[in-house]
Amino acid sequence: MRLKKILSFLVVCILSLCLTACSGNEKTRVATIESDDDIIMTIYAYDGVGESSFGLINLGHSFLSFENLTTESIMIGKYELPAGDTVAISTWSITEHFGIWYNTENNYIKYHDKYNGRVSVSAGLKLECLEKLNKFIEENDNWLPTKNCTNFSVDLWNTLCEESERVSTPLIYTPNKLSKDIKTFTTYEINREIKTSDRLGYFDKCGNFVHYAFEVSLAEVGNA
Repeated sequence: MRLKKILSFLVVCILSLCLTACSGNEKTRVATIESDDDIIMTIYAYDGVGESSFGLINLGHSFLSFENLTTESIMIGKYELPAGDTVAISTWSITEHFGIWYNTENNYIKYHDKYNGRVSVSAGLKLECLEKLNKFIEENDNWLPTKNCTNFSVDLWNTLCEESERVSTPLIYTPNKLSKDIKTFTTYEINREIKTSDRLGYFDKCGNFVHYAFEVSLAEVGNA
């Protein structure tokens, strides 16, 4: 009889844990884009599962994109973004520049079908947010193992979006953790398309844009 009680208790505990896990994955939040917004900001996470193979683990990648909805160019950092265009940004541990790169991810997607299965969520921004956005970029143009692509993407997203749209800031930032958090939004997407620009590169310490031909940059890319 005592054994049955113990078994029953264990079953209840397991079911409770399962229900808790399931409820944690429920889509309960909404990120909004209003008709009068000037910019669409999107945060992406790719958990790396589709590109992992035996003996080689892909830890994934996180990045952001900004789409200019206005009729004039705007500045994303030092990058001039024409009306109607989109720029993808994130930090990379590339030998040439350990920091922010522009349009790496959208070129990877277009020419090499990378990040297939990526998840994302988008929010609208007003032009007034550009000051905060550009200040963040200026102060965070670097990459460290403890300050990786997910750290950059999450912190910039949370700096600009509404409080209800913010994603969690765990002790250790990983694309896998961000992917799960994005899926709690009712508005999340899979494999959202991103316009591609051939203007791929980074800004040096003097503020000059260093352009990379995509074929060359592939050989230089390290881990995000």
